[in-house]
Amino acid sequence: MRPDKPASPDAGSDQWWVIGRLLPVAAVLLLAFGLRAHRIGDQRVWWDEGWSVWVARFSPLEILRQTGHDVHPPLYFELLHVWRALSGDSEAGLRLSAAFLGMLTVALTYALGRRMARATFTGRQATTAGLLAALLLTVSRFAIAWSQEIRMYALASLLAVLSVWAARQAWDRGLRRDMALYVLATAAGLYTLYLFAPVWIAVNVAWLWVWRAAADRRRAFLRWVGLQLIVLTLFLPWLWYAADGFLSTATATPIGLLDFLHIYWTVLTVGIPVDVAQFNRLTLPALAVFLAAVTALTARATARATARATARATAQAMAYRPQTTREPSTIGYEPSSVLPASPPFLRPRTPPRDVALLLVVLLIPAVVVYVISLPKQNFYNPPFNPRYLVTFTPFYSILLAWGLAALGARVAAGRGDREEHASSRPPAGGGLVAATLALFFVAVALVGLWPYYPGRVLIDDYPSLVSTIDAYRQTGDALLLYTDTDWPIFAYHHPQPWRGVPHLWAITPETAADFLEPIWNDNDAVWLVTTPYSASSDPQRYIPAWLADRATAVREFTYKDMALTLYTRTVERAQTADQLINSRPANRIDISLPADGRLIGFDQAARDFKSGDVIHLFLYRQGQEAGHTEAGLIDNAGQVWQPTPLALPRGSELVRQQVDIIVPPEAPSGRYRFYIVDRAGDPTPFGVLNVRQKQATFLTLDEVIIPNEINASFTGGIRLLGYDLGAPAATAGETVTLTLFWSSDGDVGERYKIFTHLLGDVFNADNGNFIWGQVDSEPAAGTRPTTTWRGAEVIVDEYAIPVALNAPPGIYRLEVGLYDSLTGERLPVLGPDAAADHLILTDVRIE
Repeated sequence: MRPDKPASPDAGSDQWWVIGRLLPVAAVLLLAFGLRAHRIGDQRVWWDEGWSVWVARFSPLEILRQTGHDVHPPLYFELLHVWRALSGDSEAGLRLSAAFLGMLTVALTYALGRRMARATFTGRQATTAGLLAALLLTVSRFAIAWSQEIRMYALASLLAVLSVWAARQAWDRGLRRDMALYVLATAAGLYTLYLFAPVWIAVNVAWLWVWRAAADRRRAFLRWVGLQLIVLTLFLPWLWYAADGFLSTATATPIGLLDFLHIYWTVLTVGIPVDVAQFNRLTLPALAVFLAAVTALTARATARATARATARATAQAMAYRPQTTREPSTIGYEPSSVLPASPPFLRPRTPPRDVALLLVVLLIPAVVVYVISLPKQNFYNPPFNPRYLVTFTPFYSILLAWGLAALGARVAAGRGDREEHASSRPPAGGGLVAATLALFFVAVALVGLWPYYPGRVLIDDYPSLVSTIDAYRQTGDALLLYTDTDWPIFAYHHPQPWRGVPHLWAITPETAADFLEPIWNDNDAVWLVTTPYSASSDPQRYIPAWLADRATAVREFTYKDMALTLYTRTVERAQTADQLINSRPANRIDISLPADGRLIGFDQAARDFKSGDVIHLFLYRQGQEAGHTEAGLIDNAGQVWQPTPLALPRGSELVRQQVDIIVPPEAPSGRYRFYIVDRAGDPTPFGVLNVRQKQATFLTLDEVIIPNEINASFTGGIRLLGYDLGAPAATAGETVTLTLFWSSDGDVGERYKIFTHLLGDVFNADNGNFIWGQVDSEPAAGTRPTTTWRGAEVIVDEYAIPVALNAPPGIYRLEVGLYDSLTGERLPVLGPDAAADHLILTDVRIE
């Protein structure tokens, strides 16, 4: 019978005991998987995820070559290569592997936490501590977020806990299978993430506690060092092959030690790594409780270790006999029956092994992450990113859960129950204290988790654009990404061949011609994907100008801040420019249209939208006669929103037509459908979408104070009412605070960016212009795009313009204006005294 299982007179009691223990574990694991799978596909693929999928699409051998020149080793990508063969390439399918790994990490956290807690508590109390550790990890926003990414961090976390588990088992039992598991888990962790090495280092530091208690320290040392040499031998070939790839120099952003620790503690408790000061009212009390819990745990574990050592020493002193049992393990702790006696008067002066193990795994890797992220000359400098800390989150959960149980016991013992405190079962009152504190930490975690899921929205960045490429691209058409700044995201959505215009190039007419001419001559047409980053390397638009000068036909499609343009080289290709290659709509419908047309299907790339978003709807129509109709949104009450006139061109075959519908700012949150006016003149609904109204309070001129009035007008009905300057002077390296007050004569149908420039009289050689400070953004930090503006509403738009560190002292001018982020074209300023396409607001003195 297991030592922590209560004696039972009948099998029925045993069965209920097992059920009572397994059900809570199963419930926590189901919750863990549910939280990690919930809305897992409702987030766009970002740069690193796109890179992961791009690498995983190669053959296993090619994956080794690609990762040999990258900052991450190959194991995760090889596993993802196998996984995507089962899951496909959808966002949800690819991310589910991380969700499963995250759930397994929770399960192993329970097992490790329970096993460690048995050193100080009875089996039932240890099980409770393990469950609490699993629950804390289950609701950790930080752990959940990285269990919903197509990245290697969920796998690294699982292998870290498995490595620590196996090391501890090897120390306790000395079995070969435990040693083998430790070697394999550690080597796999190193093949998953180079920053797994600090976990390996921490385990070896914790082994010093084991070595100190070993009967034969020399043999224990040789055995343990032998295991580390095996790990190193397994990893050394890859280290030799890939050293040039991951040890390349990089530019790190300095971060202060206190800021680093602040972020570390906040992500452990709240799970949010940005704007961490706002959580101080929660994280600072949590830190005080955590330190008290660790102190109580250290004291309790030390007292228990001393009591066991004293009992063994007393027993050996009363009845000593030669050892006839098997030779004890020399890698770690020996079975209690053969441990050498410790003098009763010697009290351990260091934390017991398991407490020390958790502390070093939490602290040493964090120190390593901080040190290597410090800027250094000619050395590997990965910029600090909080995601490097997610691997250590399970150990925080274990240490906190175990410490809270110990703190509860200590608090109760302080009430006078000293005798019960000395036993392995905490007093009943201590359980209430521990439970209360545990609920506090769970509540802190839920504060971070609560806004997490509403922020997950699958936006239409590239899907609509790529669907148009798939619909019309023919054999012999080249595809150019202009520029390739976010090429992994594009490659995720479009796995077929393409070329990228390097984003580091400064495009001139000569470089544009040299790059484009061979592509143009070898293909019948060129599709140009214009991204928001194209203006930075080609502000004069030499690339599209070169293509347009030679094209026999041009077709342009716009998508928010991107565009897709077809340039045909031959007359034959121009004649088939509108010919559908892929004519299968994703959704089949049958609606009669005016004239003789029929709507037979539609495509939509996303289902969730917010105020001001542009919905790209693709309609598939059959019919020869031209006509007119109307499309838009309709709510559950039958109210029509954003009616959009729709011309139906003449066509003899199937026609794919793009309809752009702006979500009106006044549309309330809820479920909507598309509609189209049919042949009878009635709005016929189809499809489904969700709208989230994200609209600020309507401000009028009477409700705001504008210190400096301007009332300048731009084309499109946009007006700058005035501004407020935080201070008339600043120092190089500081920021200039500026608030702009905008309004409009009505709805603005296009999205524009606002530029704010700090112009000097001295040429800035770093930028190649006279700008010494700049912020470009959509209004109100992107929260109030111009498509959400309502007539007569006042938009308060704040900026913090950083002044260059090397800005010379002098008088600078503040310049503002608006531009189309896709073309770079500025909006003209209206009026006889206007300065063409910008406004000079005022002067700022830089000291």
